[in-house]
Amino acid sequence: MPLEPEHPPANEEIIKSGVGAAGTPPPPLTFGQRLQNLEKARRRSRLYAEMRSGQHDLWVAWIEGLLDPSSDYARVPVRTYLLCLPYVGTGKQQRWMREANIGYRRRIGQLSQRQVDGIAPKIEAALERAGLLPDAE
Repeated sequence: MPLEPEHPPANEEIIKSGVGAAGTPPPPLTFGQRLQNLEKARRRSRLYAEMRSGQHDLWVAWIEGLLDPSSDYARVPVRTYLLCLPYVGTGKQQRWMREANIGYRRRIGQLSQRQVDGIAPKIEAALERAGLLPDAE
């Protein structure tokens, strides 16, 4: 009589049944849909990396994200956008979002006017301090 309980080795049962680790089946997507979703995720990741590296004008990204809900910038999480700003780290980002009452998962295109009014002056000041704010003519 073995002392250890008999278990299938290394999630073999989960893999065979097609059930995910959470115990629910994956959504019924075709292979083509999965490829499309993967490409969307790659494009989003590339956009975030380009924003962090300074290849995008952060002021234009902010304005376009607020005005056009269908733009790529509108889908950027506020926390990710704030971390792209110069001289803004995790602590300042969290404090600004808390002061403006912005949820952790909120995206730029989802902000209410009150939330925009609370955080826009801080973003403008950070961009101006870094010399990235366009001149008002």
